Amino acid sequence: MKKKLSTLMAVLLVICFMFTLNVSASQELNAEKSGQKCLGKCHGETKYPITVKDAWGTEVTLSKKPQNIVSVTLATDEILLSLVDKSRIKALTYLSVDPGLSNVVEAAKEIPIKVVGKAEIITALESDLVFVADWHSKEFVQKLRDAKLNVYVTKTANNIIGVQENLRKIAYIVGEYYKGQKVICWMNSKLAKIQHKVKKIPMDKRLTVLDYDPFESTSGKGTSFEDVVTRAGLINLPSKEGMEGWPSISREQIAKLNPDVIILPSISYDPNIDPQAFAEGVRKDPILADVGAVKNNRVIILPESHMSSVSQYMVLGIEDTAKAIYPQLFK
Repeated sequence: MKKKLSTLMAVLLVICFMFTLNVSASQELNAEKSGQKCLGKCHGETKYPITVKDAWGTEVTLSKKPQNIVSVTLATDEILLSLVDKSRIKALTYLSVDPGLSNVVEAAKEIPIKVVGKAEIITALESDLVFVADWHSKEFVQKLRDAKLNVYVTKTANNIIGVQENLRKIAYIVGEYYKGQKVICWMNSKLAKIQHKVKKIPMDKRLTVLDYDPFESTSGKGTSFEDVVTRAGLINLPSKEGMEGWPSISREQIAKLNPDVIILPSISYDPNIDPQAFAEGVRKDPILADVGAVKNNRVIILPESHMSSVSQYMVLGIEDTAKAIYPQLFK
């Protein structure tokens, strides 16, 4: 019996891995059609030296496998901890140990150095590779490059395809391509299970949703939130109304849109605002009294570490959302 189970598990792993490779190849083909380029050699073991282009089009050359890596974004913190041995990580961001935002708190605690976005602190670490994001200032990045550091600028993902593209690229750069494929395989397995559940909901029966925070903003087209809730079987109302990015939205506008679901953050960036008190205020606001989400008790708080993630943990945000809104499908 044990032998049969071992054989079955091996077969399932191979099938999952081959599925991931097919998905990756399809996504890369679509990227090429849209004018985006991969890394040249995207599959297989990394053969150093390598030269790759980052999100800003800058060529980065690595003569050997990086052994002292610094991450200055939470997304790369989370990705790197799934790919490389902790001994190869010199420093992570201070956000990596924030339980409200990070999905890798315990693992990150084992990395002694935490950094903020200050060039002087990072250059003093003498790393052989630094990961930053495309939202960092060009002045900050240039200071690191002037210090003769290898700096790779990652593109901030706003959907699952973007996350998986970043995973493949980062895994290739650090010499752990096949570990990257295993993470993508895990993601695809999660996504397939969720899709199998939510596809039972006809499009005309899918609930509408918007997110809302204490700063009176929501998420429209081109945001990771849109991809998360769409994959969870919902319709993002701000996107449907043509809103892009993170526009401001008043409670009067919310009342007019009348969403079936309102998703609120589990943390607050303002120490004077308590997330639970904010949620209670939304539920009891007379302006929103006739909104479907309020009347049907669908004003919900979901973990921000999952909902705002732009690493592999974005799939947990999709899972959280689908289970919270359509619990009957997951019994």
